[in-house]
Order: sequence, then structure tokens, then C-alpha cells
Amino acid sequence: MNRRRQNILLVTVIILSAIIGLLAYLLIQRENSQGSLSFDKNASAWTPHTKSDTSGKQQIKIPGYDNITFAADTCDQQITLANPDKNPCNFTFELYVDQDDSPVYTSDMVKPGSAISYIRLNKTLDKGEHTLSIHISTFDVNSKEPLNSAISNAKLNVI
Repeated sequence: MNRRRQNILLVTVIILSAIIGLLAYLLIQRENSQGSLSFDKNASAWTPHTKSDTSGKQQIKIPGYDNITFAADTCDQQITLANPDKNPCNFTFELYVDQDDSPVYTSDMVKPGSAISYIRLNKTLDKGEHTLSIHISTFDVNSKEPLNSAISNAKLNVI
């Protein structure tokens, strides 16, 4: 009888452990599916050199880009992809070259007041003058729900 109780207890412990493990797994999966966007590990605090908006309106500030220079023959590039301080949203950035359908770079989320300074492209670029389209998607800081998006075009010199 004592042996039978031990077996029942062992089976009960195994079943409970399996149930707890399954519940933990489902909870983690649920959290990951709700917040599938993660913050970019390369983003750091950033202070812009621009005038502050004193209108008092809560608007999304989108950075503009004119001329950008990248080095040829390397995927590692220096560029400031910034989310201005006090924005009511997080940003993600996608970089497209010469109206290509596939982005050469996609960031994770960038918090307000942070910027990415160095990126790794998914391919090297040919020397010359190109058009760089920076697609900026915005997400609510709390719910991570998509808000608006913007595209900033710039002249890209690859040297």
C-alpha cells in the first residue's frame, strides 16, 4: 500500500509539473505575441540640436534627412535614426535604397529621446548617388498599437 501511495504521489507531481510548465509556456507566448516588437539594443539617449515646440500640442515629431553618406564595401554604417524626446510614441525605421522593394535595414523600436547611431545593412551598396527612403512607423508607448507612419527621402552618397 505504501508503494502504491508513492507511485500515485509521483504521478501527481509529474502531472502538476507538466501543467505548470505548460501554463508558464503559454503565458510567455502570450506576452511575446502581444509585444512582438522589441526595443532596439543599439538605441541610446539622444539630444537634438533643434528648437523645442512651444505650441503645447501633443504632436508626433518626425526627423527629416537631407544628405546622408555611407561607406561602400561595408554593411556597417553610421547614421542617426532618432525618435525626438517627448514624442508620444515609439519609432521603428526601415531604410530602402532607390525604390527597392526590400529594406536594407529594419530597426526594432526606439523610445522617445533615443537614437540609433550605428546600423548594419543586410547588403553592401554600390558607390554613387542614390535615393534613401526612411520609412518611420510609430507605435503607442503603452499598448504598442500602430499609429501613423511617415517617409523621409534623402540623397544618399555611397563613397
